[in-house]
Amino acid sequence: MNILITGGGCREAIDNVRCVTNTSTGRTSAIIADYFSAQGCQVTALTAATAIKPQGKCTIRTFVSGVDLGRLLEEELTAKEYHLVIHAAAVSDFIPETVIMDGVEVAAGPEGKIPSGSSMVIKFKAAPKLADRIKGWSRDGGHQDPTVICFKLTSGAEPEKVLAACHAILARGAADFVVANDILNITSESHPFAVNILQDNQVVAFDRGETEEEMAKILYKIATQTK
Repeated sequence: MNILITGGGCREAIDNVRCVTNTSTGRTSAIIADYFSAQGCQVTALTAATAIKPQGKCTIRTFVSGVDLGRLLEEELTAKEYHLVIHAAAVSDFIPETVIMDGVEVAAGPEGKIPSGSSMVIKFKAAPKLADRIKGWSRDGGHQDPTVICFKLTSGAEPEKVLAACHAILARGAADFVVANDILNITSESHPFAVNILQDNQVVAFDRGETEEEMAKILYKIATQTK
């Protein structure tokens, strides 16, 4: 069974020394990748360059930005048929577009360093939703649609807002399952989560757990049930 997993956080360049990133460590995706590998799956892990890496028998490819990750996803999904895609990477929602330094506007990006000044304003543009393109890329390669599991991380969100966010992902067909978790509930020892699906246009819990190890087992169960 071929499994594709993404993990870690993207870094989006302001210039060639500054960037915008997030706090994702890649730990969750590494644990999941190692569990699937231990079950005999052929695992390809697309991980951020600075993320925690799987230790098991996995093919590892690294990325820096969301554009990098999109390129890797397209390459993998068109070249090879994957049964399951677990999209756990913390992909940037917005990318720096221009920088206004002391009233002077210049393009953002990895080419050159913007001089220091007394004030800086950064304008962002919306980043592409990579999750929405996973199944299309697989079809472009002549393959069947993989089962897609996406992640939705919130911060202190009310339950109804979490369900609404999961519904938006599931309803547009980007994913078959969504793992919902909240950063305020995550500790070094606990990682509460719910794996959600859409039934009769309502989001319902497929399963729940309290640790990343439990999460890996539940996602493996999904893989074997949808094989």
